[in-house]
Amino acid sequence: DESRLAHGLPVYRKVKLLGRGAFGKAYLVEATKAPRGPFMPPSPAGAQKKQRRVLKKLPLKGISEEQKEATFREAQLMRKISRGCPFITQFSEVFLGAQGSVLCLVMEFCSGGD
Repeated sequence: DESRLAHGLPVYRKVKLLGRGAFGKAYLVEATKAPRGPFMPPSPAGAQKKQRRVLKKLPLKGISEEQKEATFREAQLMRKISRGCPFITQFSEVFLGAQGSVLCLVMEFCSGGD
C-alpha cells in the first residue's frame, strides 16, 4: 500500500495464519516494502533479510463505541508498557486497516511462543 510507504511505514505480506480467537486472527507477516530506518535497517552486502512480525487483526464492526474505545486504550497501553521490557512482546505498530473497520497490532514474532 503506497500510502503506508508515503508515511514511512512498512507494507506487510501474510506468510501464514498463526491462530484465531474470539476477537480476531493472528498472522505471521513479513515486511515486503519498507523505508530505510527503524523498520528495515540496511542489510550487509545488499542482502535483504525480511523482518517477520505478528499481525493481529481485530474487527471493529458490530461492537459498541465503548468497546472500540476500550480496545484502542488497551492497544496503546500495551504499546507503552512493552517498550524496553524483556518479558513482554514488543509492539511495533498500532493502526487501523480496511477503511477503519479493523484494528491492527504489529508486534515482534517469538518463534515457539504462545
